[in-house]
Amino acid sequence: MIGLVSFVHIAVCLLLIVIVLLQHGKGADAGAALGGGQSGVFGARGAASFLSKVTTSCAVIFMLTSLSLVYFSSQEANQTVFDGTEATTSSEALEEATESAATGIAQDAEEVAEDVKAAGKEVVDAGSTAADEVSEKAKVVVDKTVEASKETAKEVKETVTKTVNEAAKKVEEATDTEKK
Repeated sequence: MIGLVSFVHIAVCLLLIVIVLLQHGKGADAGAALGGGQSGVFGARGAASFLSKVTTSCAVIFMLTSLSLVYFSSQEANQTVFDGTEATTSSEALEEATESAATGIAQDAEEVAEDVKAAGKEVVDAGSTAADEVSEKAKVVVDKTVEASKETAKEVKETVTKTVNEAAKKVEEATDTEKK
């Protein structure tokens, strides 16, 4: 609907500009009195009255489309990203995001640990005397991975907390603005 109204608005605007440019000023009547008047389809006075009626009609249509565009724009502005979605509190969103991040990190750590254990098992099966060394190195790698996972989880939690708090603040500001 807003597209149609915009099209009509622009078309009427252009038509209004052309019609105003076609009209004569008040000083043109003196030239017509001295014999320099327009002799055309509308006659000397016919064009002026016809163009003034068309100008008035276009001006009314222009005003109505302007008001319609303002109304439609205000209706779209009242809609928010959160319309039609279930509201969750900041703490619920934070818990969900943190749990999701921690689960992903824990799964990655488990996969690394399994890969290291498999590599150690291959060394033991091959009869290598370095199995103990590999096992110790595997434990170090797993410990470092777990520590890195904990640090990443903390960073994710801090980032999510910050983002959720900023979003909650914006929602509160928007709600306050709507109440006014």
